[in-house]
Amino acid sequence: MDPEVVDKKFFTLLRKISKGEIPVQNLIDYMQKVENFCNEEGIELSEFLEEVFQDVICEEVHEIVNDSEWRSDAVGKKCVVSPEILSGLYPILTKIDQNTELVFTTNPNTPIEILEELSESSYDWEEDGTTSSLARNTNDETLLRKLAANSDPSTRFSVAQNPKTPHDVLRLLVTDEHFSRHMLYMSFDGGMSPGATDPIEEMIKCSIKFALIQNPNAPLDLISQIANNEKNFNMESNSEFFGSDGAVANSTLKRAADKILQSRR
Repeated sequence: MDPEVVDKKFFTLLRKISKGEIPVQNLIDYMQKVENFCNEEGIELSEFLEEVFQDVICEEVHEIVNDSEWRSDAVGKKCVVSPEILSGLYPILTKIDQNTELVFTTNPNTPIEILEELSESSYDWEEDGTTSSLARNTNDETLLRKLAANSDPSTRFSVAQNPKTPHDVLRLLVTDEHFSRHMLYMSFDGGMSPGATDPIEEMIKCSIKFALIQNPNAPLDLISQIANNEKNFNMESNSEFFGSDGAVANSTLKRAADKILQSRR
């Protein structure tokens, strides 16, 4: 099998499936042929697929299935709406590249049983991951409650940011002093946000508490709790972020919370 031919055939089938022109079984059967070929030739399937998909396939898959750009939390008008098609594609795509989990956390038509499985994922990339994406995109309260207890701070940041997160969950997160690793990466490792001049202010925007006060569904008393707290951040446990600027960090968050209070009253 020529890797270029396999690549072309794979995406041709995927596009037809996404449009509802052919059943998912066609792709399942084709990938079985590919696996049989590898077995007959004594080739590792994973190595062959790496040769077939030399570029990261999740970008093209996201475009086809969700009708949007890779890593966008939005889906386009031509996204796959059939839960049956998504269920059929899920094991095929995630087996090839686990990055494609994001395709399913983003699509609002993904069946709940798949989302429940993805809520257990430990996969991440560039300090972001499957559970963080799921927490940004799901409207399911049960999943949001579960993700609020996730050990990954980027995931909890996304829960705090999600307007569908229940008030009682936000009340649990109001004491969370951690920072989203993904937001920190985007703000600093990936280059500080355009127009940003104050590193402390930029750092604060990566905190779970900041995500909470920005949530339009956050109760005013929770925002007041942060606005009136002189020690939102424990300086001993957060010294790696603020160094000797702990007082500045606390006052910066307090001002941000107070500004939101004034705008919502």
